Amino acid sequence: MLKALLAVVVTVLVTQGAVIATSVYLHRGLAHRALTLHPIADFFFRIILWITTGQDRRQWVAVHRKHHAFTDTDKASSWWPSIWCCTSSSSPRPSTASATGGGGGTS
Repeated sequence: MLKALLAVVVTVLVTQGAVIATSVYLHRGLAHRALTLHPIADFFFRIILWITTGQDRRQWVAVHRKHHAFTDTDKASSWWPSIWCCTSSSSPRPSTASATGGGGGTS
């Protein structure tokens, strides 16, 4: 019983670490540049995301910025266009290179 409880607690802590890292680090820190993190905090958030999700932070930021490009348009009348704008190869946005700091390609 104690092992099961420990597994649940560890799972919740790891999940919350990933959620906080996504919300604070990726979303507010990198995508919107609303805050600047200390280099040590930056390092720990990157490690948490690497361990829990394996996400490339530049790709996440590029997709999130592309999402915001459509949130206040007619294409954003529901959740589906938000998904479409981030996955469609016929998106009107010419490139994600500026959001990723180079590379990218046509979207």
